[in-house]
Amino acid sequence: MGRIDNTGDDPYAELLRRIEALETGNPLANASVTDGRTRFVGQDAFILDGTGRVIGVLYVDGRIVIDGDFALDGVGTVSGPFTVTGPMRVEGPQQYIGDSTREGDQVITGKTDHEGDFNLLGDMNVSDGGKVTVKGPTDMTIGLLNNGQAGINFGNAVLYSDGTRAALRAGGALVGAENNGAQLSYNGDGFRAGSDGNWIAGLSAPPAGAALYSVVATADGRLYRVPRSTTTPGDGEGPVDT
Repeated sequence: MGRIDNTGDDPYAELLRRIEALETGNPLANASVTDGRTRFVGQDAFILDGTGRVIGVLYVDGRIVIDGDFALDGVGTVSGPFTVTGPMRVEGPQQYIGDSTREGDQVITGKTDHEGDFNLLGDMNVSDGGKVTVKGPTDMTIGLLNNGQAGINFGNAVLYSDGTRAALRAGGALVGAENNGAQLSYNGDGFRAGSDGNWIAGLSAPPAGAALYSVVATADGRLYRVPRSTTTPGDGEGPVDT
């Protein structure tokens, strides 16, 4: 169908209308670029006021600065160095694969399970009444005992120290050591050796008729028994020296 020209029309009116539409139009209101590109050059050259969506892959060659909250929903991968400055909170299960190095103080609240070998290079302090328990047929617990002294509790036996002396006790049996002496006793009776001498405490009386011996010491400090009597008091006869 052809066009009928009206010789009365202004030949420039249509041209002016098209120029005005071009000047006042918004070509990016609903536009797309296919097999091409759009480049924005300048400070704050691209401003997105509202929401945006990337379908596909977004490559960024340079630096991304985010001022405000951001959320990552989905699987993410970071390849290369990654630095977080400031407080960080991670909620949910975590898994670290590979070598890990942490510097600075660490505070862990709650139960911690460690599987595998554990090498401690440095000091470990257990304070505020804390204990270390080694599980087994008989548990071994290291920490403060009921008497307030540091020690090791083996269940039926206890090794403890107050800083000046140490003792291993099991029931009434005691093996003790201090700066000036040592002792081996049971229910308070036994042997003691110290800088002030050696003695035996709590010896029982021999039964009637038992042979008696004297204990002598040689110059090198060894003890020997020497027959002293063939009878004991209580059978009507006094001791007889041999």
